Amino acid sequence: MMIKNLSEVLYLFYEITFMINRREEGEIMVSLDTEVVNDLKSKVNIADLISQYVALSRTGKNYIGLCPFHGEKTPSFNVNAEKGFYHCFGCGRSGDAIEFLKEYNQVGFVDAVKELADFAGVTLNISDDREEKIIQMLHCLKSITRLLVYTIFY
Repeated sequence: MMIKNLSEVLYLFYEITFMINRREEGEIMVSLDTEVVNDLKSKVNIADLISQYVALSRTGKNYIGLCPFHGEKTPSFNVNAEKGFYHCFGCGRSGDAIEFLKEYNQVGFVDAVKELADFAGVTLNISDDREEKIIQMLHCLKSITRLLVYTIFY
């Protein structure tokens, strides 16, 4: 990438600063290994999880209840424990255990995975070493940005 003028440099530093601020506010999430997430989902009975939040009744292989995502009087929220997913025929929302926790608790992916791991009694091994190095580099870039802006404008 070739930088042609000072405004491009300032824009790049602004983007870096914005990314640092988002990281500090907890908006940027760590990534989790797909295999670990899939293994975690396989250890949880989705009907047991959802029944912590929604009153479910068994109907054949499935469970049904009132949808927690929209108001209704007749149950249209179905949970298929065998296949590990839920679906509401009223509002159309559907997904797996992680998606349910994201939607119900209005949290991000990583927080939903952590909550699912707590429910399953599984300890997640999330390495913070790489994350800490990234944070240190971003703070360094933030300092450089401040110095550059101070040098140019003052």
